[in-house]
Amino acid sequence: MSDEYNAYLKMIELKVSPILSFMPRKISDYTDHGLSHSKRVVQYCYKIFVVCKEAGIELNETEKFLMLYSAWLHDIGNLTGREKHSEKSCEFLDYLNKKYFKIDPSLINLIKIVIKAHSERSLCISSIPRFEYYDSVKLRLRLVCALFRLADECDIDFRRAPETVYDLIKKDIEGNKKSNEYWLSHQKIRSIEFEKKSKKIIILVYDVNLAQKATESIKKEMKILKPIFGEENFPYKEVEIEKIQTEYTSCR
Repeated sequence: MSDEYNAYLKMIELKVSPILSFMPRKISDYTDHGLSHSKRVVQYCYKIFVVCKEAGIELNETEKFLMLYSAWLHDIGNLTGREKHSEKSCEFLDYLNKKYFKIDPSLINLIKIVIKAHSERSLCISSIPRFEYYDSVKLRLRLVCALFRLADECDIDFRRAPETVYDLIKKDIEGNKKSNEYWLSHQKIRSIEFEKKSKKIIILVYDVNLAQKATESIKKEMKILKPIFGEENFPYKEVEIEKIQTEYTSCR
């Protein structure tokens, strides 16, 4: 990636990390959407870059930048509440860019599309133009949005809802059935792997039934993303659940 883009990403991480670290929220309402979540989404973006290259889909620097920038900014709207947080994230992005980043507004507008598209409720991904241009470079914008949503959705393992935290708050969560189910579901997922041979996204789980809430969520997203992946020849279009025997304990 170019020195200019790397410099922007370092500045973004520096400025956004404190915001994500101090994000106030009612913890029983939902799982991690803070600094650790954004870092993991960044890691999944890099995994997807490798997967794309192996599949003959060479993402250009701007396409990668759009995904990495969005990984840091997509959830900062939660700072003021969960409702319409994607739109609020874009508002915060405008402020931060004006004060700190000074990135071309045309590029910022593309990043806003990726941020909004990480939630189907905010922006229907099929309505996004397949291609856009920035600085005379052709961008596969719809694919970028789909790949970023996949990266965000992949963060569903036990780190999203640590058991030690759950033990401390479970009395408060027990009355919220949906939230409680998600906390328990994440804890039963070991990891997500992109299996090169089968071209499947493999979800390794300790308990298929208890993990179902989170695994059904990514399956639902993949149904939405599958047509886009098909038109761009991204090979990982299927999700498979694989049960493993030994439960991971050292980081709980």
